[in-house]
Amino acid sequence: MSRLNIGVLALQGAVREHIQMIERCKARGISIKRPHELSLIDALIIPGGESTTIGKLRQRESFEADLDISELGSRSYKGVFIRAPWIESVGQGVTIMAKFDGKIIMARQDKLLVSAFHPELTGDCRIHEYFIEKFVKQGC
Repeated sequence: MSRLNIGVLALQGAVREHIQMIERCKARGISIKRPHELSLIDALIIPGGESTTIGKLRQRESFEADLDISELGSRSYKGVFIRAPWIESVGQGVTIMAKFDGKIIMARQDKLLVSAFHPELTGDCRIHEYFIEKFVKQGC
């Protein structure tokens, strides 16, 4: 199989960190700034806007926590939360992948994967690998 091209929407957030994680997963990370560039990629990551802040300031609403995400295996995953929202409710066909403090923080549906934390800041590429394996290579 040829090398996959994974785009990262380069408007805000930790674009460089996502691209580094994608490269560690043996795919090609491409910064996407214009609509026509979407034709160059197999999948797109849309980063949150606050992910670079935790590296510069220790915000009162930011924290790290060990998470149980069964799809990633038995080893816990360190979630980095930066003024993180959570998912209030899910509809039919949505799989809840993780909760923290009783709140939904990760879910998937069809070819969509969302999280309320920043996997690009952890050094642990399991979520990026999961995204590539489950959603890009297999097409869901």
